[in-house]
Amino acid sequence: MRCSLTVLLFVAIFPSKAFSQDYEDSRARLIRETRETFVREQMELSLRQLEANRFDPLNADRRFIASVPKFRETVEEYRMTMSLEGSSRKSLKEMDQFVGDFRKYFQETKVEGDFPDPAEFRDFTTEELSWETLTSAERVDTKLRQASLLIQQANVSNVVNIKAMLFLRGLDSELRRLHLLISKLKVIPG
Repeated sequence: MRCSLTVLLFVAIFPSKAFSQDYEDSRARLIRETRETFVREQMELSLRQLEANRFDPLNADRRFIASVPKFRETVEEYRMTMSLEGSSRKSLKEMDQFVGDFRKYFQETKVEGDFPDPAEFRDFTTEELSWETLTSAERVDTKLRQASLLIQQANVSNVVNIKAMLFLRGLDSELRRLHLLISKLKVIPG
């Protein structure tokens, strides 16, 4: 009887140890799988963010060149509203959007110009600011068309010469000046 009791006890204990071991193995496997899933998802997220933030110079050049004619149309619209003494808010807003896009291009390509002197326009009347904005926008428009040709040439030859770089820096300075003028006009009521 004692022998059968020992066998019965042994059989009763062994399955519980096996069950306990299986439970610990499955728990460890679950933790490992959860950790691996988390790491894989984080890596995929990081790769997507890296790809989304990656700068593609050729694509940036295309967007820049495609925006130049649209900017010209906005300047023409602003000129018309100035001559007809209409509301220029819409064209100023559009122009400022283009200026921001062009400035972003120069920031991405690391071709940044100088900041304008805000005191330059301190004593300007609203009308003088409006006309100076138009003059500046027309000057920027001309330089943007020249810049798009330089960028196209650089893409074909894979070379940007120093004169082109200096020209683009000057254009960025002009864009900063135009942005300052537009921002001064946007705060004026009316």
